Amino acid sequence: MRYGDLNPVRAGLVRSSARWTWSSLRHYAYGETDEFILDAT
Repeated sequence: MRYGDLNPVRAGLVRSSARWTWSSLRHYAYGETDEFILDAT
């Protein structure tokens, strides 16, 4: 998961993966809801 979240950073598109619109980081790190991520709870 970290690999995918860091790709836009490595490509120089954003400074932080948290700024990437399609990153799952905000969901997993900060608990923000994301309609595309299904919780298996």
